[in-house]
Amino acid sequence: LVLRHVRNGVELDPIDVNHNYNSDFQQTNYIPNIKYLPGDDLMIECTYNTKNRNYTTFGGDRTIDEMCFAFFYYYPAIPVRFCYSATLPPAFQDWVNAYVPSDHHDVFEVGAAGNISDARLVLDSLNWTNESYRMLEDVGKNADKLHLCIYAENGFTRVSTGINSPPKIEVPLVESEKCSQGSGSAPLHKIFGLVVIMKFCFVAFLML
Repeated sequence: LVLRHVRNGVELDPIDVNHNYNSDFQQTNYIPNIKYLPGDDLMIECTYNTKNRNYTTFGGDRTIDEMCFAFFYYYPAIPVRFCYSATLPPAFQDWVNAYVPSDHHDVFEVGAAGNISDARLVLDSLNWTNESYRMLEDVGKNADKLHLCIYAENGFTRVSTGINSPPKIEVPLVESEKCSQGSGSAPLHKIFGLVVIMKFCFVAFLML
């Protein structure tokens, strides 16, 4: 798990890194002297290891799902109560057209009458390749995101929504620098065969 920080196209030191995250042993980390400026971007990035599974893993909020959360306190408080972003479902259509048999495309249409069980059966039956893994990962990382934020101030609540592109990182952080920080040091094998059609990445802001 890496909480990445980008400013004006430059990737700064990650706010937190945990290469040994375990949902049964969660902790709160004290992270001093981090400045977050207007226009900065935060990205939560998680790598999953499902070598012991022979079925598709979906995004969701259960510990057996591909869930990726970062909660943090900050100061001074601003009236944002809640924010999240998610990859727009249409972004996956090119991948579906390329790798899912045409007679199953309807399962993945927005508003389709099918359910997760139908999608799981189709995805479990696919002949997965490195190319199909990489393309799906690329969609999840680089496609436009829908964001939703809830503000509460002076007794009033308002909702802000919009579509944003992921930040363009012109000066990436060196990989060795990423790995040298945080609360874990053991490498975690990146398994990109994790199929996430409904994956979401979520960053929640908690007001002091």
